[in-house]
Amino acid sequence: MADTTTNAGVGSKTGNLLLDSLPEGDFRLIEPKIKHVELQKHQILSMQGEAVQHLYFPTSGLVSCRASGSQGELIEIHAVGREGLVEPAAILTSIAAVTAEVQIEGAAYRIDVDELCGLIRQTGELPRALLKYAYSLAVRMVQATKCAMFHTVKQRLVLWLLLAHRAHGNVIPCTHQSIAEALGARRASITLVLESLVQKGIIERSRGRITIANRGDLEEASCECFQLIKAGLEIDLECELLAKQSLVVTKHP
Repeated sequence: MADTTTNAGVGSKTGNLLLDSLPEGDFRLIEPKIKHVELQKHQILSMQGEAVQHLYFPTSGLVSCRASGSQGELIEIHAVGREGLVEPAAILTSIAAVTAEVQIEGAAYRIDVDELCGLIRQTGELPRALLKYAYSLAVRMVQATKCAMFHTVKQRLVLWLLLAHRAHGNVIPCTHQSIAEALGARRASITLVLESLVQKGIIERSRGRITIANRGDLEEASCECFQLIKAGLEIDLECELLAKQSLVVTKHP
């Protein structure tokens, strides 16, 4: 097992919060099935509409999950860091719902889709952890869509920075252009907002990276979307399906 103390803190099993939330019994079952891999910038982990063989639990870095249009244009739907799983929809269909591209290089634990489906049937807490993550992801996508439709570029950028901070850490390697592409905004607009945040002492900028200098003030500058997304991440799921531990995953050809 790779050393993950830099990204996850002392005592972490893997550095991925979803994996680390599993009880020891479940983790012992999944540990032989996962493989530590490096994630290179611009590496494609899945392509929208194509078959998926592997899923990834990032321990560092950031993966941008984007939807594509008929003319090849892309917009970010959500991003995944050490808190989650890249392309969970493939558990049900083996088909990618989004194009997942590594935006910030890092590392992950990779698992075969079929292996994970088998483990879901064998474990008690893994299905709950995956459903909780899927719920939080649905909340995030709903709020991100609302934010894109009704809120300003500044509010959308602040939301992106807060989620990137949660997923990757205090220092976010990125460019003005990469943020503009993720948000579907003009690069000039992103530059103006970042400059205003620098002047207020909320962030610091250097070439190719942004450092969050004052997380509290960044949250103060956010719209309500962040608090709703945060609540979705912290919810404790309870439902009859989980109580009976009768989750069955059917793979479609």
